[in-house]
Amino acid sequence: MFKNKKIIAINALILAALLFGSTFIIVKNLLNDLSPTTVVFLRYLIACILFLCFGGIPSKEYMKPGILMGIFLWIGYITQTQGLLTTSTINSGIVTGFYIVLTPIFSKFINKTTIERKNYIGSTFGFLGIFLIALNNIDQLFGNLFTLICASGYALHIVMVERYIQGKNISQLMFIQSMVGGLLCLPFLKLNEIVLSLDFLYPILFLGLLS
Repeated sequence: MFKNKKIIAINALILAALLFGSTFIIVKNLLNDLSPTTVVFLRYLIACILFLCFGGIPSKEYMKPGILMGIFLWIGYITQTQGLLTTSTINSGIVTGFYIVLTPIFSKFINKTTIERKNYIGSTFGFLGIFLIALNNIDQLFGNLFTLICASGYALHIVMVERYIQGKNISQLMFIQSMVGGLLCLPFLKLNEIVLSLDFLYPILFLGLLS
């Protein structure tokens, strides 16, 4: 039984990685016609409706964790999307993946978890790698820096999930998270692009529903 659950978990992670990786190309193509804020807003809007349908209206106890998760995930999404304007999908994928190294470090200070020595070594080499990537093409420097902020946002989001997920309804938590992200986009939203986005319905639906 335990072995079957482990296999399912591994397959789920592989599927999640494939979906996550595909988003870089989709978002990069959307940015030819839509602004980063519009792409992120529509992504959140679809997710918000989806989680509301599955989980219903959350109670007050979900507000604080949902807001914190929403803020950090929004930072991750908006800076990653902004970064893709001036960096390649390959660079974006590599730098974004640095959140894996940052997560245990943030978790140590916020959630008081233990951290192994290899994480510190990984962080050092990770920063060195990002530095070399940035130097390789100065034209993509700002895009890489935005994406580094994105990796930090994703890592902090995971730390918040780790901190608050126990005993919570995931769909209700995700609803507040998505609603917060959408609200944060509103001041920067270009309303004329909402109509234009209908021409890109399928890739936007993919981003909102599956990633």
